[in-house]
Amino acid sequence: MKGLGALIAIAGGLVLVLLVVLKGLLAEDTHAEPMATVKPVAAPPGLREQAPGPPTIVPGTRTPRAAVAAKTAKSAPVEPAPLVVNESPADKAFAGDPDDDPPTSNDPVATKATLRTAMETVEPQVRECISRFSNGVSGTVMATWNVVSKRGQSLVEAPGIDSDGTTIENQDQLLDCLKDTAFQMNFAPNPGGMPVIATRKITIESGTLVSQEMLHFRRIH
Repeated sequence: MKGLGALIAIAGGLVLVLLVVLKGLLAEDTHAEPMATVKPVAAPPGLREQAPGPPTIVPGTRTPRAAVAAKTAKSAPVEPAPLVVNESPADKAFAGDPDDDPPTSNDPVATKATLRTAMETVEPQVRECISRFSNGVSGTVMATWNVVSKRGQSLVEAPGIDSDGTTIENQDQLLDCLKDTAFQMNFAPNPGGMPVIATRKITIESGTLVSQEMLHFRRIH
């Protein structure tokens, strides 16, 4: 029993010594100097004065859209307004050809009698057209022509074929020849007369002229 007690006393002493040593080590770590703090190095005074400062941003002014639109409209070229000229009916009727003589009265440039006489003078030309281009055809042709006062003369213009009443078809050479015979008509000068349009009926039977009739005429207003 005395030996066991001695061993316990020795073990306790060793534990006590170990605790003392550990306490000393912990005390040394607690008193260790802290890490050195790196202080920022300031730039020399000369460099600080030369270094440019931060850019200064000045907010710009925006022009309202309405002001921009008004400025654009003001700078755009202004086209002049069209000149309005009051024209008489006679001026409008003859505005397309400066050589036409504007009518000065309601009297026609040619009467029905003078139109019939002029039509009869071209009967030989009508027969020649039928002889050359009819190919034995039969039917009727309604041919029209205008008489106008131009440069002091009464002249034929715009001969044509009226489809109403014309029964001969697909005979372009014959129809063109017949209508163009109107250019061979002659009329006495009638300056200032109202232009007229006339219609004649040409009847053909088996390639032969039967008749050429003056149907009607009217003034062109």
